[in-house]
Amino acid sequence: MNAQRIIKVYIADDHPIIRKGLVEIIQEQNNIECVGQGSNGKEAFEHICELEPEIAIIDIDMPVMSGLEVCEKAMRESPLTRFVILTMHKEESYYKDAMAIGVLGYLNKDTILNDLWDCINAVQRGDKYVSPNMRKYLQDGESKTISDKWAKKYELTPSEINILKFVTKGKTNKEIAEILFVSEKAIEAHRTNCIKKFGIESGKNALMKFLLENKEII
Repeated sequence: MNAQRIIKVYIADDHPIIRKGLVEIIQEQNNIECVGQGSNGKEAFEHICELEPEIAIIDIDMPVMSGLEVCEKAMRESPLTRFVILTMHKEESYYKDAMAIGVLGYLNKDTILNDLWDCINAVQRGDKYVSPNMRKYLQDGESKTISDKWAKKYELTPSEINILKFVTKGKTNKEIAEILFVSEKAIEAHRTNCIKKFGIESGKNALMKFLLENKEII
């Protein structure tokens, strides 16, 4: 009788509770082994190149390098690894960016307990997998993203686009950081980049005022 084949999986998420939970869940399965874990993009990239796991599950929002950057760079160094993006974002722009670079799996954190095994099995076969709630969101046409015209004109990144949405809702840097599980410094850096790209003078609520005056952006 042949021994059961073990699927080697790598996990990267800068939020320790989420990362620890994923590792523990994976280790409960007899045919899946977690071969490593990382807390930032640079660490994840280096680990993947060294370990060459069959599947790498990468959080889209991480310090140093974003999840999409990790996937795009690691694909060249570890071509046999298949990539899954882990995210809380439902914006279509994130999904499109992930698919454009060749990511096979797209997992929403809200439903990861229900979707994880189906995703790993599908991706291991070389099939694409998108969380059902994300598929429905896309199919229903409810995804409201920043105007493509504005995004291209100002060369806005997916992270900047997402943060702009929270800014229009009056969220503070601290509140946005808590929602996205990133540092306040990261949010501040994105806001500063947006101000520079829009060519507006910095000042209190400058970005908010600009967005309110240009409502066609969001």
